[in-house]
Amino acid sequence: MNAAMLVAVLVPGIVAAALIAILLRTSSVRHLADHPNERSLHSQPTPRIGGLGIAAGFFPIAMSYADGPGALILACALALALVSLVDDMRGLPVVLRLSAHLLAAIAVMSAIAYVPAGAEAWRWLRPGSDEITLANGVLLAKHELPGFGEV
Repeated sequence: MNAAMLVAVLVPGIVAAALIAILLRTSSVRHLADHPNERSLHSQPTPRIGGLGIAAGFFPIAMSYADGPGALILACALALALVSLVDDMRGLPVVLRLSAHLLAAIAVMSAIAYVPAGAEAWRWLRPGSDEITLANGVLLAKHELPGFGEV
């Protein structure tokens, strides 16, 4: 494993763990708690800060490696994470949350549909590509995957 890959794996985990530990010790945890309601499986308020830690660790590193459609996909995921955070803190109307998810899905599908034919790193996203087979819900690559060998 090279140094860049090691950083890409370790840094997000360390950042996530540190941020979660810090947030658990602050008063913010009360504002970000999931209070039980009629649909809840829990009876005590439960902190919902794990996603913040994971997002803070994941997105900066992932965005530094992203290009082309990957950058747009990550930007949409980040936007939806922010919408979810605001919803957790203040509550958003269902129509607004659904609209955000719909717009993100349209943006991602548009990016995938227009992957240039010469973009080898993204060839598996092209519609009609014979590079992948979707069988019984399992994605099977027909070629060698970089860093993983032949699958």
